[in-house]
Amino acid sequence: MSYKIRVRKEAAARIHVTHWSESMGRWVMANLKGVLSLIGVFVVVGLVLFAFNAMTSNEEGKASILETEASILLHDPMPLPEPIEEGEDPPEILTQTERYQKSADLYGEILEKYPNTVSAMVAQYESGNVYFELEAFDQAEEHYRDFIRMYPEKKELISIVQLKLGYLQQRKGESQAARDFFRTLYESESARNRDQAGFELARSLETSGKEEEARKIYEKISEDFALSPWGTEARARFTLLNPSSETESSSGEKTSNEAVEEEPAPESGPITE
Repeated sequence: MSYKIRVRKEAAARIHVTHWSESMGRWVMANLKGVLSLIGVFVVVGLVLFAFNAMTSNEEGKASILETEASILLHDPMPLPEPIEEGEDPPEILTQTERYQKSADLYGEILEKYPNTVSAMVAQYESGNVYFELEAFDQAEEHYRDFIRMYPEKKELISIVQLKLGYLQQRKGESQAARDFFRTLYESESARNRDQAGFELARSLETSGKEEEARKIYEKISEDFALSPWGTEARARFTLLNPSSETESSSGEKTSNEAVEEEPAPESGPITE
């Protein structure tokens, strides 16, 4: 006798699949206060960044205008007088010294009001140049040294500033201090103006009576920087200090020529038919 096994059918449980957005919505509602606080923080940070960028952009623009005016006064030649129509007052024309002083004032305004702008870096360097032209050497040196201290990553500009410091010491009559700047720069392998610094070092040595050392440096510069204008100048100075070097090669040629000229011509024999 066979038996049948009857399977009891159970009601299938419904599986409810919840979408992620629905879960997120429930979480947000459950943590509404914290979410609103977080949103508020993001809004505040965004507003602060926007205001900072706007302020920075505005400062850069104002500093750039001052920089342009100061640069014109420092580097451009004095304008030629223009014809004046009858009844008009002649325009005010600044002297060269007044132009330099106004330029220094404008660069100073940049450094005071907009110290964190790109123009401030230019103003720091150019302030040294304009005070150099005004022969205010202490102020020029202060700005040059501050530039080196404030912008150590600007290697190329620092090498120019060091050269300027050398010239500044020369103008002050401090020959040894000037040579120290020139020598340091000349011996720096990374400096791009080594040729100029070396030439100025040699020239300073020459004027101080150290011609032998100057001659060696002139020769080295003329060899290492043959295509540079400073290398050409160094070759000329080396030749003047050591004229025998240019005549040695020609002396041998001259001797041989003289020998040829002094050799008697062979006597011509009788003409025979």
